[in-house]
Amino acid sequence: MVAAGIPLFGAKLRVVDGSGATIASGLSVAADGSYGPIPLIGKSPFRLEACGMVGERFRCVHGLTQTGGATQLTPLGTAVMVLASSQLPEDLLTGTVGGLDSINIAKAQTQLRNAIAPALLDAGMSSNADLLSDALIPASRQGYDRLLDGLAITIAKDVKPYVQISPRLGSGNVYLEPGTTQGQIAVPAQLASTDLSGIDTFARAMTAALKSSGDCSGGIADLMASDARFTPEGSVALVGGPQVASGMCAFFNGFFSNGPALWGYTMPSPDLLSCDLGGSMPLCRIKLLLRAESGQAKNLGEVLLRKEGDSWRFVGEPTTLNVRTDTAVLLQRRVDGATVVDSYSRSLGLFIPVQIGLNCVRVTQLDQSGLNQTLAFFKPLPAATWMSLLRMDADDGPAAVVLGQGTARVNDDVWIPLATGSSGDDIARNVMRAGPTLTLLFYSNAGCTTPYIPSGFTLPGMRINLPATPPLDVQLPTLPWPSLSTASRIVLSALTSAANAPIKLNLTWTQAAASLGLESLSLCGPAGCAAAKLGSVALSGAATSASLAATAGSSGLVANQMKTLRLSGRSGDGLLMTVDFQSCTQQTAGQSCH
Repeated sequence: MVAAGIPLFGAKLRVVDGSGATIASGLSVAADGSYGPIPLIGKSPFRLEACGMVGERFRCVHGLTQTGGATQLTPLGTAVMVLASSQLPEDLLTGTVGGLDSINIAKAQTQLRNAIAPALLDAGMSSNADLLSDALIPASRQGYDRLLDGLAITIAKDVKPYVQISPRLGSGNVYLEPGTTQGQIAVPAQLASTDLSGIDTFARAMTAALKSSGDCSGGIADLMASDARFTPEGSVALVGGPQVASGMCAFFNGFFSNGPALWGYTMPSPDLLSCDLGGSMPLCRIKLLLRAESGQAKNLGEVLLRKEGDSWRFVGEPTTLNVRTDTAVLLQRRVDGATVVDSYSRSLGLFIPVQIGLNCVRVTQLDQSGLNQTLAFFKPLPAATWMSLLRMDADDGPAAVVLGQGTARVNDDVWIPLATGSSGDDIARNVMRAGPTLTLLFYSNAGCTTPYIPSGFTLPGMRINLPATPPLDVQLPTLPWPSLSTASRIVLSALTSAANAPIKLNLTWTQAAASLGLESLSLCGPAGCAAAKLGSVALSGAATSASLAATAGSSGLVANQMKTLRLSGRSGDGLLMTVDFQSCTQQTAGQSCH
């Protein structure tokens, strides 16, 4: 099987023998995650890799076998290979890799099993489970699949390659290098009696409702909680089961977006993000995703499901403070022929809704000694949607970390910049070793001293996880950045347009193989992409070309002005990666566009 908690959609598989010779490649994995049989020839160990979509993200998983037989390809399989070989995944399928012998594989399995022992127990798996070959039924929410559901696994490199594991359905963090383990995880006892398989029953019922308008109106109401909430884009919030059911059917019919209807889409097995088991009824956060027959994914965001009796029902948007986080990196590259050094940046995103009574938020992180350190303060600005970061100087300056310092300068300034060098790396290493959890403390006064308790909370604060670990400064150039083709560079540099005229561009680029799932391509004018985009097109997975329709701004486009093509996507670990290809021939050669 091929799975990362849920089956990989559209996955392709390859097999490499112990000498690095390719035995098979481009093999299609079935929709249920199954593959094979594949005859093995050549030397052992045989290394396997499958790459496909997990939700809207492109991801690769790995497996290993010495002799053949049942071999599972999972993030835990990748972790075993990394800990046995001290090699990153992208190096594991190249040539002869040392360490992948029976002794080192057994040591790696033991180290990994010990680190995730509470999760193994919850999944009903043996403490001696074989993470490379034990039975796996994707989307069953039981056994090995339940284990994958409950663990967020990151693999990257500090001085050495490492594996970081944080439980989605528990607490703690564990950091593993070959032979070394730091930290521990815990899983709540209530989880053992929580039936997670009903989440997929909900998804199948939603798929049935998406067959047609009649199927929706006749079947979706039974899937709603009585207190469901749903806010279609551009509309007011809908509250209550009947109103939400009617509104969702209208949404699927394209009513709110003036777009095409979504009939015929399916809801795949949802990606489980977290669960709150402290109340009388389990409440789980999932990623709500729809998929067209063509494979195009439509991400509808994160929503809540609640177990009511024997059924999981749609609660929708949290009624309490709905905070989101993100981890992002940006590459700015001048492509008009003028030699210039690439510019990199990295940041943490905190999307904290502005609401009446909330006047300050303090964000903290555990350091490697287990102590809380302040990362940032956020405050509201008039007419803003999100709380804005307090910065020490210019709009893109460093975050204030001392109470009473800094200023909120622009609306919806949600990104905390990580400095270049060691100070930014310290924050990244805290995420690696102490865990991805941030603590948010809420205050009702601007001086950040009087606690504010949001509706539905019992404490004046909350804990929330980052979706990805920030890379170290030295690693930024080595990330899988796309590269714009020579022809497309010329097109961007030569692009001119009259004011408000339509623009159509056919563009191509190359990608590092099987490492980045692209999501969008945009064209921006002299004011840059932060000000406004002239046009955008959605992308899918490993796309390497697109036709982009745009409209020039009121001032038109002049050849020597700054113009930007922005490609955005996510790595398999959830890192938001954006590259700005820029042309600005009026700017001095050797200087960045700005």
